[in-house]
Amino acid sequence: CTDFTFNLINDEAQLVLSLEDINEDAWDNCQLSELSFFPEILNIDDLGENTILVEATDIHGNTSSCSSIVTLTTPVKKEDLLFMPNVFSPNNDGVNDQFAPFCSDKVEEISVFTVMDRWGNIHYEKKDFEPVNDGIGWKGMNNGDSSPKGVYLYQVRVLAINGVYYEFSGTVNLL
Repeated sequence: CTDFTFNLINDEAQLVLSLEDINEDAWDNCQLSELSFFPEILNIDDLGENTILVEATDIHGNTSSCSSIVTLTTPVKKEDLLFMPNVFSPNNDGVNDQFAPFCSDKVEEISVFTVMDRWGNIHYEKKDFEPVNDGIGWKGMNNGDSSPKGVYLYQVRVLAINGVYYEFSGTVNLL
């Protein structure tokens, strides 16, 4: 059996497997009478690794099987992964009180999120966390003190569901 990766074109696409996709050269000394596999169709709900079971039967009823790993991925566009606000006001009014990445469902993990002042001093850094995690973000503080109002630089590195790391950087205005 052959392992392979297939990239779905869009969220509505599906992969209809053929025997040639998962088995290159099935043979038997007694001649094969049947070669089957399951499942035959994968779709967006099957993203990731899928085990395809292949079974061969010869003319005497003897069977043998193997499995193929089909990894199903979806295209990832960098611009669809992340939104970063350009302003926030940590005044405890319950609106825009922290600065954090807003990730799409195509982000598996945020590997690093750093906020620096214009001289490169780090005011906030968080590593290796889930993309949907309320309460994680910069609250406009540095070592327990309020950071001065102004423009700050950020860097974000994310791991997408396709296994690729993407990096983002920009500025945010602390009001």
